[in-house]
Amino acid sequence: GRAGSARKDAAGQLSFPDFVEAMADYICEEHRSVEPPLETEAVQIELEQAVMPQVYRAAIKLCEEQAEDALLARKCREFGHLTQEQLRIRDTHRSGELVPFIDAIAKLRAIYFSITPSKKMFGILQAAQSVFATIAHWHPDTVTGGDEFLDIWIYVVLKADVRNLATTLRFISEYASPALLQAELGYYFSTLELAANFIASLEEHKLEHIRTRCASNAMLVPERAKYRLLARQEPSPQFRVVREEVLVRGYQLFAVKEWLSHPARFFAFVLVRSDDPDDVVRCAEVRLLPANTSVSQRQFVDDAMFAPKVPGLHAVEYGPATAPQVPAAPPPANEERGQPAVAAAAAVAAAAAAALPGSAFLLVADLSVFGKDRHQGASGGGPQQSGPEGIGGLLDTAHGPLTPLRVASGDADQCMRTLTRHLSLRRLGANIEDAVLMEEETPERIIRVWRRMYELPSGDGNGTDDGIDAQIEQVTVEVK
Repeated sequence: GRAGSARKDAAGQLSFPDFVEAMADYICEEHRSVEPPLETEAVQIELEQAVMPQVYRAAIKLCEEQAEDALLARKCREFGHLTQEQLRIRDTHRSGELVPFIDAIAKLRAIYFSITPSKKMFGILQAAQSVFATIAHWHPDTVTGGDEFLDIWIYVVLKADVRNLATTLRFISEYASPALLQAELGYYFSTLELAANFIASLEEHKLEHIRTRCASNAMLVPERAKYRLLARQEPSPQFRVVREEVLVRGYQLFAVKEWLSHPARFFAFVLVRSDDPDDVVRCAEVRLLPANTSVSQRQFVDDAMFAPKVPGLHAVEYGPATAPQVPAAPPPANEERGQPAVAAAAAVAAAAAAALPGSAFLLVADLSVFGKDRHQGASGGGPQQSGPEGIGGLLDTAHGPLTPLRVASGDADQCMRTLTRHLSLRRLGANIEDAVLMEEETPERIIRVWRRMYELPSGDGNGTDDGIDAQIEQVTVEVK
């Protein structure tokens, strides 16, 4: 029945999460008359608990990551002596227990003994909640954001030394419900992936000597308004805006549909190279402030902005040597009319050259492969899951294809203003894709989108929808 229409992999096999999802949908449909109504998520968890114990040994065997498990275990032994101070956990967030964060460490260590993906994910969530509870106990007036949580979480993961952690992470990624991976449970699962990656990259003895590209290189970001706000964060801003506006030539701007609804992400827009100097994207040049960030935070920014794990997305150096040249002004028709044209063209060329930074990096997508892999892993380049905000809250658990949408203006801030204006009625059915394209704001497009928002019928030409058409015309005038 319904299970037959579920997604299958390249070999034609139905994956475990899709099987559970399809069966849950089927059960809910068959028993739709039951009161109170069955909840699909609850049915999925019950099905998982009924099926997974029967196949757990085979399933975990398929997910074995022996080399990574051994590496993480060795790193936890080598760096297990590090203190809260050495990991730069702030005084206002340290635990005063004899064994700091012991409850969170115990809960995280116990996920090895859980059999189902959902129970493992709930164990991770309970460990994270214990971290917040411990901070609240020792520092009742302290607000814990993503930045502080990330450092403490790395400390907890390092001390917990979870058995076969890499295998456990892959097991969850392969067999957990996509709905759970996109919710709060998915957020904390992605933070565990991030912490494991950070621990695996730890070098001998001196954490401060871990080199990060973000500490020494500028970044060009199209979301200028967002980074202006980050640069004004008190008391210790983590970014500095070097230039408010840099015209990046030879690139087109694309909004990623699945990322736009997550405002706490590092970025929801990417650039695509066109090599046409008439294509211009407005960016800001920003730098990370190492003095205001910990080692783990710098490593996170480095992974997100310079080594993203989303397929087809990579950092590219941009500067005077790599930017397309501004085309020269055409020769004047006569001396009288030509002088102003030459002067204007020279001014444009000079302004463009002055706007170019000496050396900066921007995120460029290759649309032939960008975001097409279903399991893209955790990085700074995917949708933000629910959780604390700040650098540590800008994580990604991307499970599904990504949809890049061309932003004709090349201005991410203008696009976000358009989205804010038109998607404030999202609950009425607004479509992100139409809202992005509505930068053109042609009357026909506006009418079509507003019809969808209000679920209005199209006029039939017989005068039956004159009142509706009149309302839409008035709305169109107001929007214009």
